Amino acid sequence: MEFTLLLSTTILAFSGFCIAFYGALSQVMIETETKIGMQKGFDQFTDDGADYFARKYKKWKAGSFFMTKGALILGLLTVIASIILNSLNNSWWSSIIVAIIGYFLYLIISKIIGSRIQLISIIIMIFSTCLSIYFAV
Repeated sequence: MEFTLLLSTTILAFSGFCIAFYGALSQVMIETETKIGMQKGFDQFTDDGADYFARKYKKWKAGSFFMTKGALILGLLTVIASIILNSLNNSWWSSIIVAIIGYFLYLIISKIIGSRIQLISIIIMIFSTCLSIYFAV
C-alpha cells in the first residue's frame, strides 16, 4: 500500500466533502444557533440579541457557490476522483477508508473552523489533486 497516495487522496476526499456539503451544514448550524439563542432569551429585534446572533451567524456564513447544486456535484465528483485515484495503486478496501476518513475529517474540521473551511477546501483541493495525480502515476 502506498501511504503517500492514501494520504493525498484522503485530503482530496475531505475537500470534496467540504465543497459538497458545507452549504447544507451552514444552514443547519444557523438554525441550531437560532434555537439556542431563543432558548437563552435573546430576541433578534433587541440590540443584545442582534449582536449575539450576528456573532453566531458570522461563523457559519456560506458563499453563494457553496449554496448551489454545482458545489454538490463538484464536491461529489472530487470524492469519486479521490477514490479512483487511490484505487489505481492501492487495494479496493483502502478506497473505502479514504471516503470514510475524508467524511469524518470534514465533519470535525468544519465544525471547528466554520466558514473559513470554504477557502481552505478550494486551496486544498487544488493542491491535493496535483499530489494525488503525481503519486498515482
